[in-house]
Amino acid sequence: MGAGVGYGAQLMGARTLFLMAGLVWGVALGLLAAAMAAGLAAAVFWGLLYGDGPWPAWSGPAMASLAVAAGAAAFLGALAAGRRLGRRAEAADAPGSQRRRALVLLVLGLLALAAVVALGRAEDMPEIESPAAGGGN
Repeated sequence: MGAGVGYGAQLMGARTLFLMAGLVWGVALGLLAAAMAAGLAAAVFWGLLYGDGPWPAWSGPAMASLAVAAGAAAFLGALAAGRRLGRRAEAADAPGSQRRRALVLLVLGLLALAAVVALGRAEDMPEIESPAAGGGN
């Protein structure tokens, strides 16, 4: 076996793992922030501005722009946090513990992303009426 190959060889350093964790958390939080911003904008537009009356043509693009801006801000913030943590991990005295910490953050980020995607998919599912709720005979 060559140098660096074998048991215990690290394929990625802590800096790369923290950056990957920031990327995954950025996607999860970006999707969540975009959905929440769109919902908040719709609630404000409907509840305070237009209600059931006709909405202006610019309201749809305005809500979409707000959602994209919120999602991008959350994504970039998480990515910057991952980069900063990675730089600190490189300078740390115990790279092994920093690598484990980065792996934990990466796995938790993947779980959070899976939860956000599952919540988004649950809203797309059709409602099923139960026969006891008033189905007809």
